[in-house]
Amino acid sequence: MLGLHGGFVVSAETLVELLWGEDPPRTAAKALQTHISALRRSLGDGFVLTKGTGWTPAETDVDASRYKAAARFGRDAAAAGDTSGAVARFEEALAP
Repeated sequence: MLGLHGGFVVSAETLVELLWGEDPPRTAAKALQTHISALRRSLGDGFVLTKGTGWTPAETDVDASRYKAAARFGRDAAAAGDTSGAVARFEEALAP
């Protein structure tokens, strides 16, 4: 869920709703903290940033953010008539 919102802070309230819907378990807040901690352990320090009452992924480490940027540059290159540049950027967007 954080990756899909790359570049934006996602509040605890929003994450609870996205993860559990309109009827979350009463332990949802604690479970969310556990999930965030596990994510940080798995991905390393500096990937999940705390901002106020929410979290955001570090922009440069999110595949979705890299994909969006490369695809945008590809569209821009195609619009400018730079076919080879567009192909290179679209390939970059699709690279693992």
